[in-house]
Amino acid sequence: PRLIAPLTAIPQANTKKQAVADSMLKNSAGEYHLEGEVKIQQPGLVIRSNKIIINQQQQTIQAKGNIEIHSKDMVVTGEKANINRQNNTAEIINPKYQLSNSKAHGQSSQIQLDKADMLSTLKEASFTTCKLTKIQWQARPDIIKSNQQYDWILDFNVLTIDDAKQRIYGKNTVLTFKKVPILYSPYISFSTAKRATGLLFPSFGSYKSITQPTAETYLSVP
Repeated sequence: PRLIAPLTAIPQANTKKQAVADSMLKNSAGEYHLEGEVKIQQPGLVIRSNKIIINQQQQTIQAKGNIEIHSKDMVVTGEKANINRQNNTAEIINPKYQLSNSKAHGQSSQIQLDKADMLSTLKEASFTTCKLTKIQWQARPDIIKSNQQYDWILDFNVLTIDDAKQRIYGKNTVLTFKKVPILYSPYISFSTAKRATGLLFPSFGSYKSITQPTAETYLSVP
């Protein structure tokens, strides 16, 4: 299957924290500025970027340009990232993401990662298990960039990925099939375990059609 970023080995629990870059400078505030082919690794995590600023005192990392964040459960790419190593959280701007176990993928305007709780919260997000292409926001025709199409795609106002439970939860969800929005649900929940690529069309509980004036409560992909 296609990947949003090259495969990267995830460091084991006994791996030492390490930073590698083409150039590295330390300023008077004690910040390390790394540029070029930058790579930071620590147990369970690899970060790649063109530019990274490390503040050891505050335990923060700021990354800009061609960002890749690799963990056991997910790969995320983006334009900008702020990472807090004290509380194991991160925020990524304009990211794309791919789940490692199923290769399901999507993108959003923002991702907030919480490593301790194994939660990822995405705003204005999309999700599909169809073969990866360069399509963006298929349900929004004004920014489609390809004549290709996914068989189906889900768009959410808010999407939460729970790695511990291997489940996805979405709010205000639109299901698009062959570029046509066909269903709306205020809430959706489904498993990410053992998903295959290709067409995996949801089965439905109660739902609301795009043309219906009132909403039901639940759409499920078992």
